[in-house]
Amino acid sequence: MSACLSAPIEWGYLVHHVRSVADGVEMRVRLWLGGKHTAPRGVADRLSAEQHQQLEVMRQGPPGGAHAMLVHCCQEMMHLATFLPDLYREYKTLES
Repeated sequence: MSACLSAPIEWGYLVHHVRSVADGVEMRVRLWLGGKHTAPRGVADRLSAEQHQQLEVMRQGPPGGAHAMLVHCCQEMMHLATFLPDLYREYKTLES
């Protein structure tokens, strides 16, 4: 896949939505990956046949990719939970 990854490819969209809640903030993540969200950015006419083939593989998504992303997000949120509450309390105190 390295040949395809060397070209500017839009592979999806990621949104982090953060909102205030009573005891801090809440973050929700939304991902739209692969499928119709995958396209070359301004280079479609310059991709080789191999790169077009690899682009199709990216559109399909890797086997087990959704599960891998779920695991990654869970690990990331668990890591952030180890220090973000303390940061929030520290900066909330500074604002008062």
